[in-house]
Amino acid sequence: MSDFFFIWIVISLLFILFELGHPSLFLFLSFSCGALCAALVALLTNSLVGQCTIFLVMSLIACLLFVKYSGIGKGVQCSDKRTNTQALVGKRAIVVRDISFDRPGEVKIGGELWMACLSDQGRIKAGDWVVVVDVRGAHVVVVPA
Repeated sequence: MSDFFFIWIVISLLFILFELGHPSLFLFLSFSCGALCAALVALLTNSLVGQCTIFLVMSLIACLLFVKYSGIGKGVQCSDKRTNTQALVGKRAIVVRDISFDRPGEVKIGGELWMACLSDQGRIKAGDWVVVVDVRGAHVVVVPA
């Protein structure tokens, strides 16, 4: 066995350790696969150029396979679910304190009190139902239900 075999094995193990520090990247794992293939070639020949060529080619192939089958190249998939304050849009609320166009009031949405304002002229009295159409800072914008 040549010294190159052991060098490639050590390089492969180092890349595996790097991968453990950066999970789901798969780049270092690709280099580790390339180094293992170069180690196998080192058993057959002492040509450093051949070993480096195999290392680069097999690392590239492994990287392409990891990207294809891991879903990394597909981009971020956004779900339809709204979160935080945007989840309030479309919800029904009951008016707790009268709301007019020039003066905000309060509504109760799912047990929480929110300051509310109207999107257009008018007035809504306490006890009426409204629908949230927008969120602006700490206020919800409502329309009559």
